Amino acid sequence: MEAKYSQIKLNLPIELKGYLATRAKSFGVPMASYMKYLIIKDIEQRDFPTYTASNKAVKAYKRATGSSAKATKVMGNIEDFIDSL
Repeated sequence: MEAKYSQIKLNLPIELKGYLATRAKSFGVPMASYMKYLIIKDIEQRDFPTYTASNKAVKAYKRATGSSAKATKVMGNIEDFIDSL
């Protein structure tokens, strides 16, 4: 599966850009790679809440996965299949 990417335009003060460029160069990586590293490190340090599914959601999940005998296998192009409905 191919990874999906998104671009972000970021305006920085010249001094901060210079600092980032210097730090990235000291690690021998492009500035964009260094910025990705900083973002990933920040996210790793966060505690994200986890939630338990409601009984209603659990029942809906079981009902949906339990009806696989009624499922239709799609072969080929999904757009063609949808158009044929």
